[in-house]
Amino acid sequence: MGKIAQDISDDMLLSKFDVGDISPIALMFQTGYLTIDKVINTFDGVGYKLKYPNKEVQQSLNTMLLRRYLHKYESGSTLRSHLYEALQHHDLGRMQLVLKAFFASIPHDWHRNNNIAYYEGYWASVFYAYFASLGLPIITEDATSVGNIDMTLLVHNHVYIFEFKVVGKDVKESLLGLALAQIIDRDYAKKYQGQGKTIYQIGGEFNKDSREVAFDIARL
Repeated sequence: MGKIAQDISDDMLLSKFDVGDISPIALMFQTGYLTIDKVINTFDGVGYKLKYPNKEVQQSLNTMLLRRYLHKYESGSTLRSHLYEALQHHDLGRMQLVLKAFFASIPHDWHRNNNIAYYEGYWASVFYAYFASLGLPIITEDATSVGNIDMTLLVHNHVYIFEFKVVGKDVKESLLGLALAQIIDRDYAKKYQGQGKTIYQIGGEFNKDSREVAFDIARL
């Protein structure tokens, strides 16, 4: 959901309302979860840059999505409050425990007879929705001169840089840590240095077989 408010849409897409074939963008626009930010002249007519109406709408949307990822909403709400407190105090140990508990609470039946856990986009989307539901500033596909950071989280004067990878039981132990290695090798943190901010480089690796998550963290 991170880039959806940056997409350029046209009149045909936004006005479409075929119940059997309606795009998520059109549905969100027509239900009020997206609104027009800018009108843009394109080579073939007029386009629209969309955005969330306000932070409260963005939070409620991601909270609603999270209800679909958890079998008990109450447990998800409690975990979110713990995650928020951990981030406010920059307690990375507690943050890791909360995130592991969150992913462990996703019912195993949801992965039966499908291979959705094999795709990085699935894990990244769940991860993003969880953090976005807290109402904290988030940048997805954060552009740098050498590539895009998967997700950047801003909390006061602290910057959390996340890179995600999917691994499996066939991955050798020596190959683990690739997500953090990419952050360091490409020097993603350079974009935020020199501003007096504490920077955390966090590699998140999702195991497609056990559906567990592990983190490697380096602080600057």
